[in-house]
Amino acid sequence: MNPWAAIVGRSSDRRFEVTRSVVTALREAGLRVGGFVEETVIRDGRVIGWDAVDVAGGDRVPLARADADPELCDWRFDAGALEACRGWATAPALDVSVLEVGTLEARGRGHWATVREVFEGAPRLLLISVRPRALAAVGLSLPDPAAGIELPVDGGAIARFVEEVRSAAEERAVSA
Repeated sequence: MNPWAAIVGRSSDRRFEVTRSVVTALREAGLRVGGFVEETVIRDGRVIGWDAVDVAGGDRVPLARADADPELCDWRFDAGALEACRGWATAPALDVSVLEVGTLEARGRGHWATVREVFEGAPRLLLISVRPRALAAVGLSLPDPAAGIELPVDGGAIARFVEEVRSAAEERAVSA
């Protein structure tokens, strides 16, 4: 089982931006980072969905859009986008895999199979970006995290978190 760390916050806490800055800092520390973040898509002042963005290459796919006939929530998720996210997060030779998780994953759907695959797969650290309301369900399904940060925070707290994640990822790589 691989170690994991969490960035916990609402979208209004700048979770996307903090996750991207953590990814940048981990890369600058020499770690190979892959996976994805989810970016809110806004049109005419309204949230119309989310795009998944590959943290390694910057590719973007439409992940979810509003649905008039929702199965589980008010959004329709694209199966091809979920598969692209899986590929980005499970790419070989990564030290850190970044994944976004939320309500669907807390219910064992959405990206949950990818979370499990990374957690149980090749040696690396799993870095999840999670909404507070989903944290309990996700956390109960995994052992204690190696590190965690709850937003909003300042730059000093982010730097300390990056160091904890870097250390845990390097420790995992050495023990593998």
